[in-house]
Amino acid sequence: MRNVGQKADARLSKPDARSFSTNALPIQTAGLTLLGVNYRTAPVEVREDLSFTADEAEAFLRSFPASYGVSESAILSTCNRAEFYLVCAQPEAAQEWLLALRRLRPHARILRDDCTTYELQADEAAGHLFRVSAGLDSLILGDIHVLGQVKEAYQVARSARTVGPVLTRLFTRALRIGKHTRTATRIAHGGTTLGAAIRVLAKQHFPKGCPAQLLVIGAGTVAQDVALAFASYGGGQGGQILISNRTAARAQALAQKCHGRAVPWEQLAETIGRVDLVVAATTARQPVLTRTLIESGLSESKHDSLTRDSLILVDTGVPRNIDPQVASLAGVKLYDIDALQGAQQEAWVKRREEVPKVEALVENELAKWQEWQRLRRVEPTIKSLYAESEQVRQHVVGQWSRAPSHPEDNGLSVDEVEHLTQRLVKSLLNGPVHRLRQIARGSSASEGDLATASQILASAQEE
Repeated sequence: MRNVGQKADARLSKPDARSFSTNALPIQTAGLTLLGVNYRTAPVEVREDLSFTADEAEAFLRSFPASYGVSESAILSTCNRAEFYLVCAQPEAAQEWLLALRRLRPHARILRDDCTTYELQADEAAGHLFRVSAGLDSLILGDIHVLGQVKEAYQVARSARTVGPVLTRLFTRALRIGKHTRTATRIAHGGTTLGAAIRVLAKQHFPKGCPAQLLVIGAGTVAQDVALAFASYGGGQGGQILISNRTAARAQALAQKCHGRAVPWEQLAETIGRVDLVVAATTARQPVLTRTLIESGLSESKHDSLTRDSLILVDTGVPRNIDPQVASLAGVKLYDIDALQGAQQEAWVKRREEVPKVEALVENELAKWQEWQRLRRVEPTIKSLYAESEQVRQHVVGQWSRAPSHPEDNGLSVDEVEHLTQRLVKSLLNGPVHRLRQIARGSSASEGDLATASQILASAQEE
């Protein structure tokens, strides 16, 4: 049984939902393309089929041939989303990417033609990543973890050598706006982590606001967040925090941080039988808590004669860490990652007041991105003009230096003439080039305006 909380306000960065099947691709010239699925468009049991660890993402990025027309690529895979940022030389390149995904994950339901996903182009794709990084598109509004996830996605793509000027600019600006919104606004105040959300959930089930005994499975970022959230709230009130991880040393290290106790991985079933709340937060590809393991833990536990809600299980994993069949067991209540949204409604309402401020900052960043894109479109023309002018200058200087009369007879050395002609070319082109860049920087400049201005400048040079 999944306990799904109230959905977030649909106005908060809900992308246009369309099917990105291999038969319905964007008609778009070369540029930025985003293919994605998130918690709004698919439940966790569908999203998990398309999740990537850092190593898996890097391997897939490296394996995709550049000859297919995708010049840059990055994968943002979190518990809330799987998004693929591509710079395509032609529209068909996105189709090749999807076909490669289907070969890699043939059983992924999200890749079927009838699944609801989203597909964004150019400025819409850039604006989406800016909103994600700013915390506006997370299940937990203002989520502080997403910034680290965006950073990791960029680092993985850099390691795979699949980022170029477009994605480098996109991700560095996204990280900048993510940091800026959290210092300039209160979007991240009031508990914006999974640990805070689970702590709110615990208040609904335990009289003292925290369980007498909590078991955290895992020792990564999310596990640490959960353990420390309960340590700061319930640890001083008698609540015991237990940590279990496949690597005993990591479990012990986290246990020391939260003033808890590490328990051996081999004793999971026994430990589950005596705790009140279990939070599974591992990166395992398969469930670590199976129905059999939970049944074994409950068979001789204190929960035998208690109510169905006596053992609370929270699964933060994507893919899921807990077998969904566990929800049918008596005395057990299972929450998945999507269900935590409802527990955050009170804090979400307070942070929602900051949304207009964050939106304004994101729009400002998007305007800078658009200006950069327009400038990129005229730079080839500018470089070509300088290159052609340099060829003409060198030709003229060469003729002068080979004149029958010795060049020095004119009172100027060859070096001096080189310097003077270089300054002359620069002075002649400086005004037109500056004007072209001004036109490109204008927010109202259309593709036609830029093309016309470039043509006029090129024609003037030819004359």
